[in-house]
Amino acid sequence: MEMASAPISRGEDEIDIELQVHCLETKAYSAVLRAFNAESDALSWEKAELISHIRKGLRISSAEHKEILRKISSDELVKSIRITSEQDGLAACNILHAAGPPKVVITSMQIADKLLLIGSHQKIKVLDNSSARYDKVV
Repeated sequence: MEMASAPISRGEDEIDIELQVHCLETKAYSAVLRAFNAESDALSWEKAELISHIRKGLRISSAEHKEILRKISSDELVKSIRITSEQDGLAACNILHAAGPPKVVITSMQIADKLLLIGSHQKIKVLDNSSARYDKVV
């Protein structure tokens, strides 16, 4: 005896959950693009490749990608936090140190077989607090 199969329909709850998940995916993708854009207008090949993988993994369409880029390009907050000088870098490190971490890496770049890190390491002495900035090649 064969049973007739009814078409499987997706409930509104399931569609709502998918929509909520995609909203989170879009926000995550936007956050990555905003961070990279705040760092620099130019993307390294590595970051461009990473963005491509993230976009695929988070199911971001071309239209969504373009809309996110449009919003980011006019985002005054992103423009205001871009680090364009050593003074900007030191200010950013101090803000991050104030939040708690003694070691802060602002950015890194792979050059040949070396990893260049630009950041700050806050040294805390027993009697006074002082911080020392460092640029370190690992």
